Amino acid sequence: MRKRRVSDAEKNCIAEDRVVEYLGNRPGRASIAANATRRLLEQWEEERAEMIRRGDPRKVYLGGADEIERLHRQLDKVTERFPSDRVAEDYVVKMLGHLPPDAAAWTAYGVTRQKASDELGLGLLR
Repeated sequence: MRKRRVSDAEKNCIAEDRVVEYLGNRPGRASIAANATRRLLEQWEEERAEMIRRGDPRKVYLGGADEIERLHRQLDKVTERFPSDRVAEDYVVKMLGHLPPDAAAWTAYGVTRQKASDELGLGLLR
């Protein structure tokens, strides 16, 4: 029997579930997720600049600089409230490292939204 190919959307969901489970109810989970997201956004910004330079037409999760800046402002609302754990951030980044940079950043932001809500009662914009 042939194995079914896992879609990109399924890969994103599986990765998100793993990160959510890893962070669990750990103190500072929202800040850990937010700082990991910030790092992944920086990686995506570098990749995006390279794509623009090459004229790469690939469809992406995160588009323009305005959208990326808006996400950074949302992340600031989380990171100013709690200290983070750099080792845990590194692990979250590693857990999402198999995804394309835009998908990794977008997936991490989804985790941040969830953890900010359950830990801080903070609603972040999509």
